Parts: sequence; C-alpha cells; structure tokens
Amino acid sequence: MSCKACKHLVDIENLSSPYVVRSCAECGRSINLREPGDNGRGIKIVRGDQLVFPNGWLQIAANPLKGSGRFFKSGLGWFAKLIFVEDIKSESDLDDLLAGTEKYADEILRDSEILKDLDLDSEADGPAGYERIQQDQSTKEWWALLVGTFNAVVRDAIQENNARKAAWAMRASERARAMCVFKIHLEEVVWMGHSASRLVDVIKTWRGNKTNPQEEFWQQVFKENPYVLT
Repeated sequence: MSCKACKHLVDIENLSSPYVVRSCAECGRSINLREPGDNGRGIKIVRGDQLVFPNGWLQIAANPLKGSGRFFKSGLGWFAKLIFVEDIKSESDLDDLLAGTEKYADEILRDSEILKDLDLDSEADGPAGYERIQQDQSTKEWWALLVGTFNAVVRDAIQENNARKAAWAMRASERARAMCVFKIHLEEVVWMGHSASRLVDVIKTWRGNKTNPQEEFWQQVFKENPYVLT
C-alpha cells in the first residue's frame, strides 16, 4: 500500500531495461521507477535508489543493430582482443586451450540451423552432417569443422613428438577459429560499411551527372546499384 508521500509514484510494468528501485522514506514501500534524467536523458537517480540492470540486457556486439551498448574506438580494440586473442595462458595449459577451442567449435555446430535435425553424437548422422557443411565452405560451420579437424591433428602430432606437424596444425586451427570469429561477429559489420561506401558512390554519381539526360546512363547506374531503389 502507498502512503501520502509515495502515492504519486507508480510501478513500471516493463522491467526489461534498466530501472531504479526506490524505497519510500515514510512507509518503506519499494517502487520500480524509470524517470527521465536531466534534459530528458538517462534515468533519474536520487540518494538511496538501487539501480538495476536486468539479466541479459547488456549485449555487447560489433554490429550496432544487435548490441544494446555502443563502443568507443578504444572499446572496439578491447572487443577485438576479447574475441580473437582470448587468454593466451602458458605452455602447461595447452590441453585446456585445445579443449576450449574444441568446445567453441562444437557449440557452433550444435547451434547450427543446418544441422539441427541431426544427432551430432551419433556416428550414423556424421556423414550427412559433413555433406551439408561441405556444400558451402563459406559458412561458420565449415570453419568450425576445420577447427576440430586440425585440433585432432595437433593432438596426434604431440603424441608422435612431431613438433613441426603440431605447429602447422595449431596454426591452421587458429586461422580457422579466426574465420569463425569473423563470420559470427564481424562479417555483417564489414558488409554494412562496404554497402555504405557503395551508396556514397551513387550519390557522387548523381551529383556529378544531375544534368545528364541520357536514360541509358541512369538505367545502367540503377542496374548496377539496385539497392538504392528499395
């Protein structure tokens, strides 16, 4: 129940984004609030408020359309280090590093839409899974498969005391993992930048040829850049 001091405060219903929990100084009632901050920006927080960030709200992604946060330039460097380098560790941790890489690749395959109807733990479904993956060798699934393949070679080479073979296979495995990272985190962002550059080129063409009356010229421009018409 509210009192005279807090009856004007109403709990918000949507708790999917940050809010504050404010306790009434008179009756002790806890109220969930999301009041605009100064100049209508952010959230108003007063002394005693508890700021709450809902689980899963903060999503960090290079693609600004997928994340709930925004990077500064230095933050992009941190994110790149996080997804590419991870933890280098030491030679004594090699078994853990191999296991971690194999788990990374395995999760990509288990979450794959093209393999969702197969039992990846079944030898019977193995050939069907490989056939689907190898049909398009530009996918994250293909690179994940190579990660696992080369990791197996690394383990065999270590057992054989073949340092050159182990070094070669580890290099190949890490390059395949880097392609997985690119496909998952960066490909869409790079394409967005590339597409933006193409749009700028069309604008430049328009500005430089506004008085060009040749219909064939403009038909060719729009044929080469159909996305500007959508």
